Parts: sequence; C-alpha cells; structure tokens
Amino acid sequence: MKKLLAIFLTALMLLGCLTAFAGCGDSKKEAAQAALDAAAEYLENLYKNDAEKTPRDYDVAGKVKIGDLEYTVTWEVNVEAVTIKESATAGFYTVDVPDETAEEIPYVLTATIKDADGNTTQVSFNHIVPVLQPTKVEEDKKIVLSVKDGEVTKYVTGKHYLYTSSSSGNQKWELEVTETKAEALAMTMKKNSDDTVSFVAEGKYLFCDANNVQFVDEESDNTKFVLETATGGSFIKCAVANYGGKAQYLEFYSGYITCYGMNDTKPEIYTFVVEDAGDAAGKIDIPADTTPSTPETPETPSEPITELVAVTAPEAETAYKLFVKQVKVGKNLYAIADVDSGKFIKTTETAADALDFYVEIVEGGVKLYTTIDGAKKYVHAYTETNDGKTSKFLCYADSTDAVWTYKAEVNAWFVTIDGAEYVLGTYGTYATFSISDSSYITAENTGVSQFPGHLVTKDNAENLAPETPETPEDPETPEDPETPDLPTTVTPITTIAAMTEASGETKYLVQGVITEVYNTTYGNMYIRDAAGNTITIYGSYDAEGNRYDAMTTKPQAGDFVQIVGIVTVYQGKGQIKDGTVVSAVTPSTVTGIAGMTEASTDMHLVKGEITEIYNTTYGNMYIKDAEGNTVCIYGTFDEAGNRFDAMTAKPAVGDTIAVVGEVSVYQGKGQIKNGTIVVWDAAPAGGDPVVPAEPAGEKFAIAASAGTLGDKTITWESTNYTMTGAQAESTSAIRTQDTDHFRIYKSSTFNVTAKNSKKIAKATFVVTEAKYASVLVESLATAGVTAVAEGTNVVLTVTDAAGVDALAFTATAQFRVATIYVEFVA
Repeated sequence: MKKLLAIFLTALMLLGCLTAFAGCGDSKKEAAQAALDAAAEYLENLYKNDAEKTPRDYDVAGKVKIGDLEYTVTWEVNVEAVTIKESATAGFYTVDVPDETAEEIPYVLTATIKDADGNTTQVSFNHIVPVLQPTKVEEDKKIVLSVKDGEVTKYVTGKHYLYTSSSSGNQKWELEVTETKAEALAMTMKKNSDDTVSFVAEGKYLFCDANNVQFVDEESDNTKFVLETATGGSFIKCAVANYGGKAQYLEFYSGYITCYGMNDTKPEIYTFVVEDAGDAAGKIDIPADTTPSTPETPETPSEPITELVAVTAPEAETAYKLFVKQVKVGKNLYAIADVDSGKFIKTTETAADALDFYVEIVEGGVKLYTTIDGAKKYVHAYTETNDGKTSKFLCYADSTDAVWTYKAEVNAWFVTIDGAEYVLGTYGTYATFSISDSSYITAENTGVSQFPGHLVTKDNAENLAPETPETPEDPETPEDPETPDLPTTVTPITTIAAMTEASGETKYLVQGVITEVYNTTYGNMYIRDAAGNTITIYGSYDAEGNRYDAMTTKPQAGDFVQIVGIVTVYQGKGQIKDGTVVSAVTPSTVTGIAGMTEASTDMHLVKGEITEIYNTTYGNMYIKDAEGNTVCIYGTFDEAGNRFDAMTAKPAVGDTIAVVGEVSVYQGKGQIKNGTIVVWDAAPAGGDPVVPAEPAGEKFAIAASAGTLGDKTITWESTNYTMTGAQAESTSAIRTQDTDHFRIYKSSTFNVTAKNSKKIAKATFVVTEAKYASVLVESLATAGVTAVAEGTNVVLTVTDAAGVDALAFTATAQFRVATIYVEFVA
C-alpha cells in the first residue's frame, strides 16, 4: 500500500517534469516499460492463486495480450525433475512433473515476458511436487471401494447409470454408489505383472476410456489402473486413458463414479479407500439393450469448444452454469454455494466445481434454482433500506419472488424489487455475483466496466478448451490516455462533500486521515483533510476486492489513506461509496523517523508540534512529540501541492501538524523530505486550551459488551438508572458493534429510567461529534425538559424541581452517544 502511494506521487512529479521540461525522460520508453509491467502483473494475477502442490502435469500460457500488444512468454524451472514441453493445446506450454517421487520436490517456475522490441521482465511462482508413489499390491484380494461424500461414506456398486447430456445428447456410463457396505460390489483386486491392478467381479472388468466408467467382458489396457498414495486412501489412475493431455482418474462427482483429469484443489473426490469386502453382496447390473457392444474411446472433437455461449432463452429441466466473464481479472467465474455476508454469491474458476442451475418458466421471466446439500434453493434477491441507504442482497432461499428477465440491448439479466430494477453480475475487479442499480449498466460499458451474469449450458462450460489469456485494452496505457480506469488527480474533500448528485460510474480519488472506522464489517469510515473538513467513506475494499472485514491489513483511525470510488449523496452531502483503498500509511513515531539510517521511498506519516521553522521559503522545520523528541521536516507542501511560501495559510510554531512523505538521511539522522501536510491543528490563541470540567452526575461509559439484547431492544444498567433502546418498525436496531459508543437510528425510541426511588433532575449526553448534538437537542424537544448543546455535550434539565422518573424520546435522525451522566434530586 505504501509503495502504491509512492508510485502515485512519483507519477505526479513526473507529469510536472514533462510539462515544464520537454526533454525530461523518455516517455516512449517509459510507456513500453509500463505496458510490459502490466503484462507481467496480469500473468502473475492469472497464476498466483494456483495450488502450491502440483502432482499432475499442467498447462501455462505461451503469450499474453494487453490491448493490441502481444507478448511472448517462455518458461523455465530450476530443477531437472520438472521439465517444460510444448502443449497439445496451441499457444500453451505443459509443465511436466514426474509420475513418481519418493520425496517432495520444491521448484520455482519462472516466466520471461518479452515485448516486440526484445525488452523482458520476469515473474516467478513457487511450487512443490508432492510425494507420488504407486501403491504396491502384493497379492489378489477381495475388496470394496469407498469414497467420502462430506462426512458420509459411499461405496461403489455394480449398478450402471447412463448419463445423457441435455444440451449435446452425448452419453457416458457411470457407476452408482450406496451408503450400505452390504450393498457394495465385492471385487477382486488383481495384481498385474506391470504393477497395475485390475478390478474384477462376476467375470467382468472395471473399464475406463476417458469417458465411460463401467464393467466389460474383456480385459484390455483400459481395464488396468495405478494406485497412487493419497492422504487417507489412494488415487486410482486409469493406466492409459487420457483426455486433452491429462491422465484420467476415478472421480466421485454429482453422486456417481465417473472419471476426470484430477482437480488438485478437491483431492477428496478422487480419494478412494480399498478395504476388505466383508459382507458386501452387490451385483453387476447393466440395463439391457442399451449397453454398448464394444466400448469405444471417444473421438477427440475436430473443433474444440473455445468460447462460452450465453443462453438468453433458457429451457426448463436443462442444466446451466451461472457465469460471468470478469474481464478485469481475465477469468471466467462460475457461481458456487457459498454466500459472502448474505449479499454476494461466491465463485470458482472451475466449471466442474460450480453449481448446476435450472429455470422455472413463470409469468414475466424465469426463476433460477439449484440444489445445495440435497435441497432445492432459489437465487433470491431483495433490498433493505435504513436511514435512506439501500442495501442489496443476493443469496439462496427456499422460495423467492425474484423473477429474472433478459434484456438484449445490454446482454444482461434484470430483476425488479419494489418497483426498482437491478442487474445481475459484478463490476470493477470483484469476483462475486451481486445485484446493482440498473442505471449503472449501459450498452457501452457492458463487458467493459460492468460484467453481467449469464447462463451457459453445463456441457459448454465443462468442456471449454483452454484459451490464450487476453485482457482488454489497458485504459492507463499511453494508447488510451483519455479513458483512465482510475483517477490520478486528488479531488478535495470539500468538493466531494458539496456534490448534490451522484456521480454514476465516474470515480474520484480522495485522501485524508481516518478519524473513525464506525463499521468494521463494511469499512464505513470518516476521513478529514488538513483543514478539518470530513467526508464519509461508505464501504471500503482493498485492491483485490476484499471487503474491509476480509482485508489482510486494515486501515485504522489515524492512518493516511488514498481512496477511489463513486460519489453518492446522503442527507444532502456527497460521500464516497464502495471505495478502493489505493494506499494506506500508518503513523510512525518521531523517534522512529529520526532513528532511520537509510533513505526510503515508501511513504511515512509523522505527527508533532512545530518547534522551529528555519526556512520560510521551503518550509523546513522541526516538530516534537510529547516527550520532546524532535525530527526535521525538510520541505513542506499543502494538499494542493503548494510549497510553504505559496500557501495561502501557513502553520506556525506551536501548531500541531502531521506530514506524509519519503524519508531521507542527513548527518546520520532520518528526516521527512518534501512532506505533505495532512493534519493541521492550530495552537489556541492565548496559551494552552482550557480543558472543560467533566460533567457532574452518575457516569456510565458505553461499552457494547455491557448491553443486554432483547427482542428488538437493548438495555444498559447503571447503578441508579436503566437505559433502554427500542428498534422502530422497519428500521435498524440500536447498534452494539461499536466498542465505545452506541447508535440510535431515526424513529427509534430511547429512555433513561431512574431506580432505587431516585428522581432525575438533570442528564448530560456526550455524543461522538458535534453534529449529533443538534440532532439530540431536536429529539428532546418535549414538554418539561430543556435541552442545550455545548460542543459535544447535550445538557438536559428537568423543569420540575421535584424531578421525573424517566426521560423518554424518539430520535429524529441517527446520533451516537459515548457517555451519559445523570444527576438526581437531592
């Protein structure tokens, strides 16, 4: 994150240099290098999440396209046991790992990316070949085969099942399973002279030809198998069956025994246990008249399936995959059963691992459904609105009123909820399905920045041939400078706050210091500029699309951040919605910076009181911490880029500032070089500020853990009074997630009730920000009580000298309270 900020600031300086001096740098060379780096970054993103262990051969791309530019990719490894060879698929290489190894083999796979001028860069990936040893079979024995389906053991039977593809009509034989060992098929595992085994029952042989798994009359190479060591059992590899350059393994899939090139991320469906037959008594059952007289190896398609074809008029009782072509990350993504926070359906890159979806034809469109853990589940969409903010949800449910309709003009599926229309898909760099306002998608941006979800036949998805990875034209390359993907110019916080209309798809870059993260699930926060102006960031994500609660490193209060997002308007004030954190700089100490002995181009943030400004042109100064330690700020600028002498208003000795910048070293001591002032608190006139006295009365500091939740209520107990909040109809409940304050939402009720025969005379509410004080005063405008705001304190005074038993009111808008003091009648 820090390096991203450094790159951003460097880019701004370079732009200024090019503007002022025509000969500053070779822009063409820099553009070529930037494009080459983009190709490397794309390749790294393509393969960085692949499984670390590689027990099978696998393919890697031989070229990468960025816009109209194509780059060749060559591969090499650092060990002799792993080799690179031409792939059977054009445009790819095959990484050939050994079939057997008694020890793990760590290796580094390195890609060299080269452009048309011969410039190169490299990307490396760390992998391991796991222990791969055939299991030696010493003698023939009676056995059954079992495989785990979650926590349930399934046994292989001799019952045949003829699967027919509803889209292509292709057929293949599979075997059924049972949960009862007595119904399993007892087989003789026969040792062959070449260390393979055959499975024989009732004079018939288990057979696999890369398509069919069945019992046949005659022995052949396709009835031979190799047992490979696996955790908790064995992988059963067909000795000769091969499809698309991949060895075929017995696989438990969709309730049947079939075969497939192993998916290393799901070893459990390939792990079989060989155990004694015991009382197994199953029989081979092949339906009459449909058994192929001679099993044949399926022909390789003359023209492999190279693209996914979206189905716009789906049919009932046909299996589909729900997929999105996520251009920003260069992947086809398919929907799975997992749902993130009840709002986003998660995805996989492997079609075989995705759910099968079906449609119910209803009036006005279709309902989508699937099967999860044996139960029928619909794709359900709904919204919730609290305090004027609408949250959108996409999940699975037992029933739904969500009817989906297809619009050809934007190639997308839509659903209508309470009169508002939403589109199914994703956007940005996100890898989940969600619903978005229909206004966001247009014929121009569909497939460019908005990526709608589609239905594709199961056969089409699962038999898609690998393709050479491509990315759309990079909007940040010099070829298309007019359509940048992300803004590079910082927009002042005041400009965003003053906006009265949403920006639609237009994004803005803002920066500031976080004053509060008030929702640690979604990353809702406030940031402020050097002048103290604040705006709301309503939802934050990292560059990989992880929501705040899933970020590896979360920005916190006090951090300096740069955030990119669209603008929405709430209560007449602009805010950034679903912002991407471009960079985050955590505060350093004065002694930490001063103690650095090497320069750093990373951004560093430091705060202190100005003790001396020894150069008023450049703004060279010293700042100190609370213990009196000092560090030099060698050059200062405001957030608009003005040098100290050009600033309209300048900080002075005694002011407290925070600056962000690179570190340089002078005479063995670290200093901030050319720092940007991001916090500026002027020293109060006339000496030190007067610290207000703590309010009188019985004090209760809010802590979420102290509250007792009831049915739409929450209660806190102090010594002589009780506080209770009640959720209003159709609004959010009083929040308990906040550790040092609570929130009450509009129309919710709140009361303070005395106990132990006490009478309330006065109460002081300490709110978290002054803006909430006026809300609280308005909410308390009731007979018998006066309410006055004093900064962040709201003082309630009971007009009746005898006091009252309780103070009760209804919130006119949301506010947040940290502490309550109650005074009683003497």
